[in-house]
Amino acid sequence: MVIEMPIRVTNSRPTGYYYMKSEYMANMNSSNKDSRDSLSLRTELNYSKPLHLFLIAVVSIFLTEVVVMLVFPILSFSLKFRGALLDASLLTLTIFPIIYILLIKPFQRQIVELKKAEETILQAKQDWEDVFNSITDIVTIHDKDFNIIRANRSALEKFQLPVLDKIFNSKCYTHYHGTEKPLRGCPSCNSLTTGEPCNSEIFEPHLNMFMEIRAIPRRDRNNKITGLIHVVRDITERKKIEKQLHSLSITDELTGLYNRRGFFKLIEHHLKLAKRQNMKLMLLYADLDNLKEINDTLGHNNGDEVLLVTANILKATYRESDIIARIGGDEFVVFPVGTSEGHVEIIMDRLQKNIDAYNVQEEHGYKLSISVGISCFDPTSPLSADELLAEADKLMYSNKKNKKGTFL
Repeated sequence: MVIEMPIRVTNSRPTGYYYMKSEYMANMNSSNKDSRDSLSLRTELNYSKPLHLFLIAVVSIFLTEVVVMLVFPILSFSLKFRGALLDASLLTLTIFPIIYILLIKPFQRQIVELKKAEETILQAKQDWEDVFNSITDIVTIHDKDFNIIRANRSALEKFQLPVLDKIFNSKCYTHYHGTEKPLRGCPSCNSLTTGEPCNSEIFEPHLNMFMEIRAIPRRDRNNKITGLIHVVRDITERKKIEKQLHSLSITDELTGLYNRRGFFKLIEHHLKLAKRQNMKLMLLYADLDNLKEINDTLGHNNGDEVLLVTANILKATYRESDIIARIGGDEFVVFPVGTSEGHVEIIMDRLQKNIDAYNVQEEHGYKLSISVGISCFDPTSPLSADELLAEADKLMYSNKKNKKGTFL
Protein backbone atom coordinates (compact mmCIF):
# COMPACT_ATOMS: atom_id res chain seq x y z
CA MET A 1 0.00 0.00 0.00
CA VAL A 2 1.36 3.45 -0.92
CA ILE A 3 0.76 6.13 1.66
CA GLU A 4 1.01 9.71 0.43
CA MET A 5 2.60 12.09 2.86
CA PRO A 6 1.77 15.71 1.99
CA ILE A 7 4.29 18.22 3.22
CA ARG A 8 3.26 21.86 3.67
CA VAL A 9 6.12 24.31 3.12
CA THR A 10 5.80 27.86 4.35
CA ASN A 11 5.76 30.34 1.46
CA SER A 12 8.73 32.66 1.26
CA ARG A 13 8.27 36.39 1.80
CA PRO A 14 7.97 38.69 -1.23
CA THR A 15 11.04 40.45 -2.53
CA GLY A 16 11.93 43.49 -0.47
CA TYR A 17 10.14 42.21 2.67
CA TYR A 18 13.14 43.09 4.76
CA TYR A 19 16.79 42.22 4.93
CA MET A 20 17.86 40.58 8.15
CA LYS A 21 21.31 41.99 8.67
CA SER A 22 21.86 40.08 11.88
CA GLU A 23 23.12 36.47 11.73
CA TYR A 24 20.76 35.74 14.58
CA MET A 25 17.67 36.68 12.59
CA ALA A 26 18.81 34.67 9.56
CA ASN A 27 19.44 31.59 11.69
CA MET A 28 16.11 31.98 13.48
CA ASN A 29 14.18 32.25 10.20
CA SER A 30 15.90 29.14 8.83
CA SER A 31 15.29 27.11 11.97
CA ASN A 32 11.64 28.27 12.16
CA LYS A 33 11.07 27.16 8.55
CA ASP A 34 12.65 23.75 9.12
CA SER A 35 10.70 23.20 12.32
CA ARG A 36 7.41 24.13 10.63
CA ASP A 37 8.14 21.76 7.72
CA SER A 38 9.02 18.85 9.98
CA LEU A 39 6.00 19.52 12.19
CA SER A 40 3.75 19.57 9.12
CA LEU A 41 5.19 16.22 8.00
CA ARG A 42 4.69 14.57 11.37
CA THR A 43 1.20 15.99 11.74
CA GLU A 44 0.01 14.88 8.30
CA LEU A 45 1.18 11.32 9.03
CA ASN A 46 -0.60 11.26 12.35
CA TYR A 47 -3.93 12.38 10.92
CA SER A 48 -4.24 9.45 8.49
CA LYS A 49 -2.69 6.78 10.74
CA PRO A 50 -5.98 5.65 12.46
CA LEU A 51 -7.63 5.04 9.09
CA HIS A 52 -4.51 3.32 7.77
CA LEU A 53 -4.44 1.05 10.79
CA PHE A 54 -8.09 0.17 10.33
CA LEU A 55 -7.59 -0.73 6.68
CA ILE A 56 -4.49 -2.74 7.50
CA ALA A 57 -6.35 -4.56 10.25
CA VAL A 58 -9.27 -5.44 7.91
CA VAL A 59 -6.92 -6.66 5.19
CA SER A 60 -4.93 -8.67 7.73
CA ILE A 61 -8.05 -10.36 9.08
CA PHE A 62 -9.22 -11.12 5.55
CA LEU A 63 -5.90 -12.66 4.63
CA THR A 64 -5.86 -14.62 7.88
CA GLU A 65 -9.30 -16.13 7.11
CA VAL A 66 -8.16 -17.03 3.61
CA VAL A 67 -5.15 -18.80 5.06
CA VAL A 68 -7.32 -20.56 7.66
CA MET A 69 -9.83 -21.75 5.06
CA LEU A 70 -7.16 -22.98 2.65
CA VAL A 71 -4.51 -24.41 4.96
CA PHE A 72 -6.26 -25.57 8.10
CA PRO A 73 -8.63 -28.12 6.40
CA ILE A 74 -5.51 -30.19 5.62
CA LEU A 75 -4.84 -30.48 9.33
CA SER A 76 -7.56 -32.64 10.86
CA PHE A 77 -6.45 -32.03 14.44
CA SER A 78 -7.05 -28.27 14.14
CA LEU A 79 -10.77 -28.16 13.39
CA LYS A 80 -11.63 -26.70 16.74
CA PHE A 81 -8.82 -24.16 16.53
CA ARG A 82 -10.01 -23.26 13.03
CA GLY A 83 -13.52 -22.68 14.24
CA ALA A 84 -12.34 -20.54 17.15
CA LEU A 85 -10.12 -18.51 14.84
CA LEU A 86 -12.97 -17.90 12.39
CA ASP A 87 -15.23 -16.86 15.21
CA ALA A 88 -12.58 -14.45 16.53
CA SER A 89 -12.11 -13.02 13.04
CA LEU A 90 -15.82 -12.44 12.57
CA LEU A 91 -16.06 -10.88 16.01
CA THR A 92 -13.13 -8.58 15.21
CA LEU A 93 -14.69 -7.54 11.91
CA THR A 94 -17.87 -6.70 13.77
CA ILE A 95 -16.36 -4.86 16.74
CA PHE A 96 -13.51 -2.99 15.03
CA PRO A 97 -15.77 -0.69 12.91
CA ILE A 98 -17.74 0.13 16.04
CA ILE A 99 -14.52 0.97 17.88
CA TYR A 100 -13.39 3.08 14.92
CA ILE A 101 -16.65 5.03 14.78
CA LEU A 102 -17.00 5.55 18.52
CA LEU A 103 -13.39 6.07 19.56
CA ILE A 104 -10.88 6.45 16.76
CA LYS A 105 -12.82 8.82 14.50
CA PRO A 106 -13.54 11.40 17.26
CA PHE A 107 -9.89 11.18 18.25
CA GLN A 108 -8.95 11.84 14.62
CA ARG A 109 -11.13 14.98 14.63
CA GLN A 110 -9.34 16.14 17.75
CA ILE A 111 -6.02 15.65 15.98
CA VAL A 112 -7.25 17.74 13.04
CA GLU A 113 -8.33 20.49 15.41
CA LEU A 114 -4.97 20.25 17.15
CA LYS A 115 -3.23 20.67 13.82
CA LYS A 116 -5.23 23.81 13.07
CA ALA A 117 -4.40 25.17 16.52
CA GLU A 118 -0.71 24.45 15.98
CA GLU A 119 -0.78 26.21 12.62
CA THR A 120 -2.55 29.19 14.21
CA ILE A 121 0.07 29.36 16.96
CA LEU A 122 2.91 29.14 14.43
CA GLN A 123 1.36 31.91 12.34
CA ALA A 124 0.75 34.07 15.41
CA LYS A 125 4.36 33.57 16.48
CA GLN A 126 5.60 34.53 13.01
CA ASP A 127 3.32 37.58 12.97
CA TRP A 128 4.65 38.61 16.38
CA GLU A 129 8.23 38.22 15.17
CA ASP A 130 7.47 40.30 12.08
CA VAL A 131 5.88 43.10 14.10
CA PHE A 132 8.59 42.98 16.80
CA ASN A 133 11.35 43.35 14.23
CA SER A 134 9.56 46.02 12.20
CA ILE A 135 9.56 48.43 15.16
CA THR A 136 12.12 51.14 14.46
CA ASP A 137 12.56 51.92 18.15
CA ILE A 138 15.09 49.91 20.14
CA VAL A 139 13.20 47.24 22.11
CA THR A 140 14.94 44.96 24.59
CA ILE A 141 13.48 42.59 27.17
CA HIS A 142 15.37 42.17 30.45
CA ASP A 143 15.19 39.79 33.38
CA LYS A 144 15.54 40.90 37.02
CA ASP A 145 19.30 40.47 36.86
CA PHE A 146 19.59 43.08 34.07
CA ASN A 147 20.29 40.44 31.39
CA ILE A 148 18.96 41.15 27.91
CA ILE A 149 16.99 38.04 27.00
CA ARG A 150 15.33 39.33 23.85
CA ALA A 151 16.03 42.14 21.39
CA ASN A 152 14.42 43.34 18.18
CA ARG A 153 16.30 44.00 14.96
CA SER A 154 16.91 47.69 15.76
CA ALA A 155 18.53 46.75 19.08
CA LEU A 156 20.62 44.03 17.48
CA GLU A 157 21.98 46.48 14.94
CA LYS A 158 22.52 49.36 17.40
CA PHE A 159 24.17 47.36 20.16
CA GLN A 160 25.63 44.60 17.94
CA LEU A 161 24.19 42.02 20.30
CA PRO A 162 25.16 38.34 19.94
CA VAL A 163 22.80 35.65 18.67
CA LEU A 164 19.99 34.55 20.97
CA ASP A 165 21.65 31.47 22.46
CA LYS A 166 24.57 33.64 23.62
CA ILE A 167 22.60 36.71 24.65
CA PHE A 168 22.18 35.65 28.27
CA ASN A 169 24.48 37.43 30.72
CA SER A 170 24.60 40.32 28.25
CA LYS A 171 23.96 43.12 30.74
CA CYS A 172 21.72 45.98 29.69
CA TYR A 173 23.83 48.62 31.45
CA THR A 174 26.88 47.51 29.49
CA HIS A 175 25.17 48.22 26.17
CA TYR A 176 23.12 51.26 27.21
CA HIS A 177 25.56 53.06 29.53
CA GLY A 178 28.93 51.43 28.87
CA THR A 179 29.35 50.69 32.59
CA GLU A 180 30.26 47.59 34.59
CA LYS A 181 27.33 47.94 36.99
CA PRO A 182 23.84 49.46 36.99
CA LEU A 183 23.77 53.24 36.72
CA ARG A 184 23.01 54.89 40.04
CA GLY A 185 19.56 56.45 40.09
CA CYS A 186 18.56 54.81 36.80
CA PRO A 187 14.77 55.35 36.42
CA SER A 188 14.41 52.04 34.60
CA CYS A 189 16.06 50.16 37.49
CA ASN A 190 13.69 51.91 39.89
CA SER A 191 10.76 50.43 37.96
CA LEU A 192 11.87 46.98 39.13
CA THR A 193 11.32 48.18 42.69
CA THR A 194 8.23 50.34 42.29
CA GLY A 195 6.51 48.17 39.71
CA GLU A 196 5.41 51.30 37.86
CA PRO A 197 6.21 52.21 34.24
CA CYS A 198 8.45 55.24 33.82
CA ASN A 199 9.53 57.64 31.08
CA SER A 200 12.87 59.42 31.04
CA GLU A 201 15.19 61.33 28.71
CA ILE A 202 18.95 61.00 28.95
CA PHE A 203 22.04 61.79 26.92
CA GLU A 204 24.28 58.75 26.72
CA PRO A 205 27.92 59.65 25.93
CA HIS A 206 28.62 55.94 25.44
CA LEU A 207 26.32 55.99 22.40
CA ASN A 208 26.58 59.73 21.64
CA MET A 209 22.81 59.75 21.60
CA PHE A 210 19.88 61.43 23.33
CA MET A 211 17.42 58.70 24.31
CA GLU A 212 13.79 58.70 25.33
CA ILE A 213 13.33 55.59 27.46
CA ARG A 214 10.09 53.92 28.51
CA ALA A 215 10.50 51.09 31.00
CA ILE A 216 7.56 48.72 31.51
CA PRO A 217 7.69 46.05 34.26
CA ARG A 218 7.12 42.43 33.17
CA ARG A 219 5.00 40.21 35.43
CA ASP A 220 4.31 36.49 35.66
CA ARG A 221 0.94 34.81 36.22
CA ASN A 222 1.25 35.48 39.94
CA ASN A 223 1.74 39.21 39.26
CA LYS A 224 5.35 39.07 40.41
CA ILE A 225 7.85 41.28 38.58
CA THR A 226 10.18 39.21 36.42
CA GLY A 227 11.98 41.94 34.52
CA LEU A 228 11.49 44.92 32.23
CA ILE A 229 10.54 45.80 28.69
CA HIS A 230 12.74 48.65 27.46
CA VAL A 231 11.47 50.80 24.59
CA VAL A 232 14.11 53.33 23.53
CA ARG A 233 13.76 56.05 20.92
CA ASP A 234 16.67 57.99 19.47
CA ILE A 235 15.73 61.67 19.94
CA THR A 236 19.11 63.15 19.06
CA GLU A 237 17.80 64.97 15.99
CA ARG A 238 14.79 66.23 17.92
CA LYS A 239 17.07 67.63 20.63
CA LYS A 240 19.17 69.39 17.99
CA ILE A 241 16.04 70.98 16.54
CA GLU A 242 14.81 71.96 20.00
CA LYS A 243 18.15 73.55 20.75
CA GLN A 244 18.04 75.47 17.48
CA LEU A 245 14.48 76.63 18.16
CA HIS A 246 15.41 77.63 21.70
CA SER A 247 18.42 79.53 20.39
CA LEU A 248 16.26 81.29 17.82
CA SER A 249 13.70 82.21 20.48
CA ILE A 250 16.29 83.99 22.69
CA THR A 251 18.70 85.24 20.02
CA ASP A 252 18.60 88.41 17.93
CA GLU A 253 18.65 87.35 14.29
CA LEU A 254 20.73 90.29 13.01
CA THR A 255 23.49 90.58 15.63
CA GLY A 256 23.56 87.09 17.14
CA LEU A 257 23.27 88.61 20.64
CA TYR A 258 20.56 87.68 23.11
CA ASN A 259 17.23 89.33 22.40
CA ARG A 260 14.93 90.89 25.02
CA ARG A 261 13.41 87.53 25.93
CA GLY A 262 16.83 85.91 26.30
CA PHE A 263 18.09 88.79 28.45
CA PHE A 264 15.23 88.59 30.95
CA LYS A 265 15.47 84.81 31.06
CA LEU A 266 19.16 84.93 32.01
CA ILE A 267 19.35 87.98 34.27
CA GLU A 268 16.99 86.54 36.87
CA HIS A 269 19.51 83.83 37.73
CA HIS A 270 22.32 86.38 38.10
CA LEU A 271 20.22 88.61 40.36
CA LYS A 272 19.31 85.73 42.66
CA LEU A 273 22.94 84.66 42.85
CA ALA A 274 24.09 88.23 43.60
CA LYS A 275 21.53 88.59 46.37
CA ARG A 276 22.54 85.27 47.91
CA GLN A 277 26.24 86.22 47.77
CA ASN A 278 25.58 89.81 48.92
CA MET A 279 27.27 91.22 45.81
CA LYS A 280 26.75 94.53 44.01
CA LEU A 281 26.47 94.35 40.21
CA MET A 282 26.31 97.05 37.53
CA LEU A 283 24.03 97.09 34.48
CA LEU A 284 24.91 99.08 31.35
CA TYR A 285 22.17 100.36 29.07
CA ALA A 286 23.40 101.66 25.67
CA ASP A 287 21.61 103.45 22.86
CA LEU A 288 23.00 104.23 19.40
CA ASP A 289 23.03 107.93 18.56
CA ASN A 290 21.57 109.10 15.26
CA LEU A 291 20.60 105.63 13.94
CA LYS A 292 17.47 107.10 12.35
CA GLU A 293 19.54 109.68 10.45
CA ILE A 294 21.91 106.95 9.21
CA ASN A 295 18.97 104.88 7.95
CA ASP A 296 17.40 107.92 6.26
CA THR A 297 20.57 109.24 4.57
CA LEU A 298 22.69 106.13 3.97
CA GLY A 299 20.01 103.46 3.82
CA HIS A 300 18.95 100.60 6.08
CA ASN A 301 21.83 98.38 4.98
CA ASN A 302 24.25 100.87 6.54
CA GLY A 303 21.98 101.07 9.56
CA ASP A 304 22.20 97.27 9.95
CA GLU A 305 25.98 97.55 9.58
CA VAL A 306 26.11 100.03 12.47
CA LEU A 307 24.11 97.64 14.65
CA LEU A 308 26.47 94.75 13.80
CA VAL A 309 29.54 96.90 14.49
CA THR A 310 28.12 97.96 17.86
CA ALA A 311 27.39 94.33 18.77
CA ASN A 312 30.93 93.28 17.85
CA ILE A 313 32.48 96.13 19.85
CA LEU A 314 30.42 95.19 22.91
CA LYS A 315 31.46 91.53 22.57
CA ALA A 316 35.11 92.56 22.23
CA THR A 317 34.91 94.86 25.27
CA TYR A 318 33.13 92.62 27.76
CA ARG A 319 33.57 89.06 28.96
CA GLU A 320 32.07 86.08 27.22
CA SER A 321 30.28 85.20 30.45
CA ASP A 322 28.50 88.59 30.56
CA ILE A 323 24.98 88.92 29.21
CA ILE A 324 25.09 91.11 26.12
CA ALA A 325 21.71 91.67 24.49
CA ARG A 326 19.96 93.78 21.91
CA ILE A 327 16.62 94.52 23.53
CA GLY A 328 15.29 97.06 21.03
CA GLY A 329 15.92 98.59 17.63
CA ASP A 330 19.00 100.59 18.70
CA GLU A 331 19.14 99.60 22.38
CA PHE A 332 21.73 97.31 23.94
CA VAL A 333 22.30 96.10 27.49
CA VAL A 334 25.28 94.48 29.23
CA PHE A 335 25.09 92.76 32.62
CA PRO A 336 27.08 92.63 34.78
CA VAL A 337 29.72 95.16 33.72
CA GLY A 338 31.41 95.21 37.12
CA THR A 339 30.99 95.05 40.87
CA SER A 340 32.02 98.63 41.74
CA GLU A 341 32.00 102.06 40.19
CA GLY A 342 35.79 102.06 39.86
CA HIS A 343 35.66 98.82 37.93
CA VAL A 344 32.96 100.22 35.65
CA GLU A 345 35.05 103.29 34.82
CA ILE A 346 37.92 101.11 33.62
CA ILE A 347 35.62 99.09 31.38
CA MET A 348 33.92 102.24 30.09
CA ASP A 349 37.32 103.65 29.08
CA ARG A 350 38.03 100.42 27.20
CA LEU A 351 34.67 100.70 25.42
CA GLN A 352 35.44 104.31 24.41
CA LYS A 353 38.84 103.30 23.01
CA ASN A 354 37.24 100.54 20.91
CA ILE A 355 34.70 103.02 19.52
CA ASP A 356 37.40 105.58 18.74
CA ALA A 357 39.51 102.92 17.05
CA TYR A 358 36.63 102.04 14.76
CA ASN A 359 35.93 105.67 13.87
CA VAL A 360 39.54 106.38 12.78
CA GLN A 361 39.99 103.19 10.75
CA GLU A 362 38.43 104.56 7.57
CA GLU A 363 35.69 106.80 6.32
CA HIS A 364 32.32 105.10 6.93
CA GLY A 365 30.09 108.03 6.08
CA TYR A 366 29.11 108.23 9.74
CA LYS A 367 30.70 108.28 13.17
CA LEU A 368 29.74 105.67 15.71
CA SER A 369 28.30 107.28 18.84
CA ILE A 370 26.67 105.61 21.84
CA SER A 371 24.89 107.03 24.87
CA VAL A 372 24.92 104.94 28.03
CA GLY A 373 23.37 104.77 31.45
CA ILE A 374 24.46 102.57 34.35
CA SER A 375 22.33 101.29 37.22
CA CYS A 376 23.43 99.33 40.27
CA PHE A 377 21.96 96.22 41.84
CA ASP A 378 22.35 96.48 45.62
CA PRO A 379 21.50 93.26 47.52
CA THR A 380 20.54 95.30 50.59
CA SER A 381 17.76 97.02 48.61
CA PRO A 382 17.43 94.85 45.50
CA LEU A 383 15.72 96.00 42.34
CA SER A 384 14.02 93.77 39.78
CA ALA A 385 15.35 93.45 36.24
CA ASP A 386 12.66 95.83 34.95
CA GLU A 387 13.52 98.40 37.63
CA LEU A 388 17.25 98.16 36.82
CA LEU A 389 16.51 98.72 33.13
CA ALA A 390 14.19 101.65 33.85
CA GLU A 391 16.79 103.37 36.04
CA ALA A 392 19.58 102.82 33.52
CA ASP A 393 17.32 103.99 30.68
CA LYS A 394 16.60 107.22 32.54
CA LEU A 395 20.32 107.88 33.06
CA MET A 396 21.06 107.03 29.42
CA TYR A 397 18.55 109.58 28.09
CA SER A 398 19.96 112.18 30.45
CA ASN A 399 23.42 111.42 29.07
CA LYS A 400 22.16 111.60 25.47
CA LYS A 401 20.50 114.97 26.12
CA ASN A 402 23.64 116.46 27.68
CA LYS A 403 26.06 115.14 25.05
CA LYS A 404 24.79 117.35 22.27
CA GLY A 405 26.52 115.40 19.55
CA THR A 406 29.64 114.44 21.47
CA PHE A 407 30.61 110.79 21.70
CA LEU A 408 29.97 108.60 24.72
